[in-house]
Amino acid sequence: MPIIDDIPAEDRPREKVINHGSQYLTDSELLAIILRTSGIRGVSVLDIAREMLKKAGSLRSLAQMRTEELISIKGIGTSKAVSIRAVFEIAQRHEAEMPQKKIVFKTPDDIARRFMSKFRDKKREIFTVLLFDSKHRLLKEEAISVGTLMRVLVEPREVFAPAILNRAFSIILMHNHPSGDPTPSHHDEVLTKKIIDAGKVLNIPVLDHIILGSDSFYSFRENGKIG
Repeated sequence: MPIIDDIPAEDRPREKVINHGSQYLTDSELLAIILRTSGIRGVSVLDIAREMLKKAGSLRSLAQMRTEELISIKGIGTSKAVSIRAVFEIAQRHEAEMPQKKIVFKTPDDIARRFMSKFRDKKREIFTVLLFDSKHRLLKEEAISVGTLMRVLVEPREVFAPAILNRAFSIILMHNHPSGDPTPSHHDEVLTKKIIDAGKVLNIPVLDHIILGSDSFYSFRENGKIG
């Protein structure tokens, strides 16, 4: 099994980045750069990277793996697992910092298309509020609470705190169902009504509550449950 030093210099991941740019590297080559060394004597770091991707199934799934799951892969110690988690967190924060103020969502489908891939592989329900200005431009996406596989606990004051702080004109509620089925539960319906009523008192209307599944979504507004 060849180690990294046995690979021609021009074909090594780091040299390829320098000479051609990172966009020309495969997923496993990019991972190999992060790992630096394999952690197994005589085994190529590229082979370790390929094994990681094979076990995860995809980069998206790898990004969802917990630190202890990464450590369980042969050749990946605590230091390398933490480095991998840090890289994916940086990528997620970079995406969150992309200019969003000019984004205008015209339909629930627009929102679902933008956020579904982000929440598709989450193992727990994450309750999020989208804040909008008076022209219905997105001001901010704010995660309010992380729950269990089946339920997330949220109080209206937690939902409206960022809305008030950011002077939002209106909000849209959004959360995912890890089961993949976006059908609202009784708890979802009760919680939605509770937040809508609080919004009326604060004069911050709740425009919709969107539940994201694996490949579909449920809109309270489209189903006549928000007027």
